[in-house]
Amino acid sequence: MIVNGETAFLLLRAKSYMASVEMELERSQKDIYAASTAAFNLAMAAELTLKHVLLSNGIEPSRTHNHAQLMKKCGMNHILIPKNMRLIAIDLRTWESTARYDSGVVIMKEEVEEGYQIVKEYMAKIYEIFIDSAYEIISKKLPQKELGERTREEMVKDHLSLL
Repeated sequence: MIVNGETAFLLLRAKSYMASVEMELERSQKDIYAASTAAFNLAMAAELTLKHVLLSNGIEPSRTHNHAQLMKKCGMNHILIPKNMRLIAIDLRTWESTARYDSGVVIMKEEVEEGYQIVKEYMAKIYEIFIDSAYEIISKKLPQKELGERTREEMVKDHLSLL
């Protein structure tokens, strides 16, 4: 697995989009457009996660927003994408494009929540692998006393420049 500043950037940015999804879904109780914003952010989180997966496996990701194409490239390179992620690829692409460009589209909160759970589960697995791998690299570059009692995630986030 390749762990460097670029792979870190993609995955941490994806996590940031996921945090926005959570906020927008909460806000969608009072704002019908919040679910559309959540859908767009979810699509971006999924896209960046897929690009992270490709790049961390030494494969240059395509310059595309098309989730199905990114998943196909994963498959062509023997990278397994869970079936439930593959099944929502078209929804993710649709949400990314319609929520960005079509102000007349209102995306239903329930649809986004379902997709959110799928992407969240997939991303959690990828993130755990990334944190473990990044920690191994960082821990070799820091004095043992500096590792302290902080979590692996805290150490990685505090020392991204060492990747």
